Amino acid sequence: LLQLARSDADQLVMRPIDADLPELLQDSFEQAATLGAPRGVTLAWQEPAADVPARLVHGDRDRLRQLFMIVLDN
Repeated sequence: LLQLARSDADQLVMRPIDADLPELLQDSFEQAATLGAPRGVTLAWQEPAADVPARLVHGDRDRLRQLFMIVLDN
């Protein structure tokens, strides 16, 4: 909600770049696995296929990581 309020107030700074999507997902996964381990939560990671055509996304790395963490947390 804080991020939405900042966005509505034009205070949310976006820094879009071309980012490697599987790398962002794996980083988020590793962080979620570390946070979940003390609670007995285990996660399984499967490497994406090497022939996946769209590996790069154009977006704000921090906001994307935040989105993935929210999804993994839920």
